[in-house]
Amino acid sequence: MIYSTDIKILFELLLSTFMRTDSVCALMDSIALSLSTIKNKLVAYRNKVNYDIAITPQVCYLEKALNDRCDNTLRRIRVDDSTFRDITYIKVDTEQRDEYLGQFAIYNTIESGYFLFDFYVVLPSGIILPADELRVFVTKLKLASKTFEIIYQ
Repeated sequence: MIYSTDIKILFELLLSTFMRTDSVCALMDSIALSLSTIKNKLVAYRNKVNYDIAITPQVCYLEKALNDRCDNTLRRIRVDDSTFRDITYIKVDTEQRDEYLGQFAIYNTIESGYFLFDFYVVLPSGIILPADELRVFVTKLKLASKTFEIIYQ
């Protein structure tokens, strides 16, 4: 791989034997040191870009990115789909007809029959981080048409 070359050794090999004096070698070492720091920054940037490219909006990769950033040791952050529950009618056996009770809900708003959000990011109670930072991070990784909510448990 091109990024695994040692620049100092490369300079010594490219320098002819009759030019390998102490002053020329010191000059080449100083140039090699500056090029090595640039190469190290390039390799770090390349690794970061490869990691960012590998993270896709799939749930498993979204969980991986969230756990890598916020909970690297225990990896407790989950991404859950929103649950769909049918609207529940309460039926009296003697009447044999359904009655809709208006605003009365058996399920909470997260479990309701309507999709308020496409998915939920579930954070355990031990993780404390700014909600805005987390919201921006998830927004960067998710699909543009998807909506989400952060739930603290």
